[in-house]
Amino acid sequence: MWWLSIPSNRKRLYRALGLSLLIIGGGLFVLLGAIYAGLRGFRVILPGVQVGKQDLTFKTVNAAVPLLEEVLDRDYYIVLFSPDWYAMRSPSQLGYELDAEATAHNAYEASYAEGFFATLGRMFGLAEVRPIAPVVSLNERDARAGLQDVSLEANVVPQEAGFSLVDAQIVVKPGLYGRTLDVEAAFQTLVANPTVTLLSGYLPAPLSVVVPAIAEIPPDVLAQAEAFIAQPIVFKAYDPIADTYTEWPVPPETLASSIRLQIQGGQVVFATDAFPLRDEINTFSSSLGADRWLNLEGVDDTLTAALQGVAPAIFPILYAPTTYTVQPGDTLLVISWRQGIPLWRILQANPGLDPDNLIAGTELLIPSKTDLLDRPIVFGKRIVVSLLEQHLWAFEGDTLIMSEVISTGIDRSPTQPGVFQIRSHVENAYASVWDLYMPSFLGIYEAWPGFENGFHGLPLLQGGRVLWRGNLGSPVSFGCIILETSAAQRLYEWAEEGVLVEIKE
Repeated sequence: MWWLSIPSNRKRLYRALGLSLLIIGGGLFVLLGAIYAGLRGFRVILPGVQVGKQDLTFKTVNAAVPLLEEVLDRDYYIVLFSPDWYAMRSPSQLGYELDAEATAHNAYEASYAEGFFATLGRMFGLAEVRPIAPVVSLNERDARAGLQDVSLEANVVPQEAGFSLVDAQIVVKPGLYGRTLDVEAAFQTLVANPTVTLLSGYLPAPLSVVVPAIAEIPPDVLAQAEAFIAQPIVFKAYDPIADTYTEWPVPPETLASSIRLQIQGGQVVFATDAFPLRDEINTFSSSLGADRWLNLEGVDDTLTAALQGVAPAIFPILYAPTTYTVQPGDTLLVISWRQGIPLWRILQANPGLDPDNLIAGTELLIPSKTDLLDRPIVFGKRIVVSLLEQHLWAFEGDTLIMSEVISTGIDRSPTQPGVFQIRSHVENAYASVWDLYMPSFLGIYEAWPGFENGFHGLPLLQGGRVLWRGNLGSPVSFGCIILETSAAQRLYEWAEEGVLVEIKE
C-alpha cells in the first residue's frame, strides 16, 4: 500500500500493533492469573498429581477425600520377607491408617509448589506426573496383632522324631526343624519408619530356627519299640451274664500310633499313650450290637495298664433294658423269677404298676441284668449255685475251688435266680427279724431295698443252738444260701467284693 511507503505512517502502524499485542498479552495474563487464583481459591488439585494410582486431576480437596479412602489397601501392599519365605499383606492388616484429608491437602499444595509459570504448565497438562505419599499413622496394637497373624503363616512347628509302621516293621521318622517369626523385631522395624516401609513395600521378617525336643532316637529306644510291636495286644469283652469272652486284636498300625517318646533326665525314653486306642475300643464296642456294649468306665487306666504289660485289657459288657409282655396267668413273682431280676426292681422301673392286678398284654420294662452288677467285676472268679441241685461250685479260671451242698430259700421266700455279685462281707451278721446270727455272711443281692440275701454258715440262735444242721441239700432258708459253717468261712475268705454269683433255677 502506498501509504506504508511514508515513514511516519509505518511508525504509527508499528506503535498500534505493539499496543494491541501488549493489550492482548496483558489480558491473557490477567485471564490466566484469574484462573490460577480461582483454582487456588477453590482448592483444586491440578493434573499430574496423584496418590498411588488415584488421579486427582481438577478434584477439589473435599472431592478428593472420598476417592482416597480406598487407596491404601488398593494401591499399596507390603511384602514381609526372609531368605526362604515371604508373605504379602495389605497396609491395613499391619495397622496402617490413612489420613485422607491430610493426603488430599498435600496433593493440593504440591500442585502449586513449583512456582507460577510451572503451575501454568501443569494446569494445561504439560508437567510430569507428581506422586504424593499418603499421610499415614500406625495403630501399634493392630500392627502387633497383624504381625502375630503373619507368624501363624510363617511359623513351622518342629516335628519330633518318631516311629511309623511300614510292612509291619517299625521305621524311624527323623525329627524336622521348625521356624518362628521374630514378631518383636519385625514390629520395631515397622514402628521405626512406617512411611518408608509403606512406600518401599518391603518389611524384613526375621525367622529363627526351632530345634525339635527329640531330633534323634537312640538305638535302645528303637529296640523297645520293636519289642512292643512284636507283642500284640488283644482287647477282651467279658459277658458277665453268659460268662463268655469276645476277643478283638488291636491292629499293629493302631498299636504303633500309641508309641510316644519322652525326655526324662535329659534322655529320650520309650513311652505309650492310650488315647489313640480309644477309636479302636469304640469300634469293638459297636460291634457287639445294639443291645450290648462295653463298659468303658476307667478305660484310660485299663488301656494304659495293657500297653505297659501290667494287666490285660478286659472290659465288662453292659446290657440294655428289655421288655416283657404279660401273659395270661403271669404273676410279678413268676416274671421276676424268669427274668432274673428282683421283683422290687421291676416295680421301680414301671411306676403305677399294680402287682396284684396284672393285665395280659401289658408291656413291662425289665431293667438291664447288668444293672445288678454295681461293683467292679473280679475277672476269673465265679460262684455258680444250682437251686435244683442245691449245690454250689466256686471256680477260679477253669479250676474248681469249692463244691458244696447248700440250702436255699423255701417256696414262700425263694432265692432269686439271676447273676449277682458279692456286695458285702459281715463276719457275723445279725438278723433281727428272726433273732439269729449268720456267720461269714456274704451279701449278694437286695431282695428288697436295704435287705440283702447272701451266703452264710449255719445260723445260730441266741442260746447258741445251730439251725438246720441236718437239712443241707433241701430248701430251708428265707432266701439266703446256707453252707456248712467251715465251708462258708472258706468262701468268705476266698470271694472278695465284685466276684460274680450265678444262681440257676
